[in-house]
Amino acid sequence: MEEQANIDLGPIYEPTPVAFEFVTLGWKVVAILITLMLIWTAIVFTKRYIKNAYRREAVRLLTAIQDRFKKENEVKCVNDTMILLKQVSLKAFPREEVAKLHGAKWLEFLNSSSKHVDFSVHTNLVADALYRNEVSADKDVDSFFNDSKKWIKHHVA
Repeated sequence: MEEQANIDLGPIYEPTPVAFEFVTLGWKVVAILITLMLIWTAIVFTKRYIKNAYRREAVRLLTAIQDRFKKENEVKCVNDTMILLKQVSLKAFPREEVAKLHGAKWLEFLNSSSKHVDFSVHTNLVADALYRNEVSADKDVDSFFNDSKKWIKHHVA
């Protein structure tokens, strides 16, 4: 048994290392797949950006309306905001569904088409602005403008 433990096997021969080069077919396939995925991702994001252009424009217009209200305290700004919300909804939803809505059903529609806002708290503000041509409190109007902006950004079409 002791003789087997002292057997000299000689030097260990290691195989030559495999060269790591990008010239094999597999790397070309991976490069093509990655390129296609990048192109597809760019197309999807570009389409989404173009599709949401109306949202960016509406937010810009709403900001202008809000600034006008802060400077001039015009009740008409609340009416203009409601018109803007209707225009945005006509772009995002079927005309047959949106065009006929008004009053409480219109506010319910705004609530149902976004999880981030609750327009039912603005019922009195909207009614006062439309029918009495007066606005109750600036705090309520700021909340109304903020909810309108959230609706424009996050409504689900």
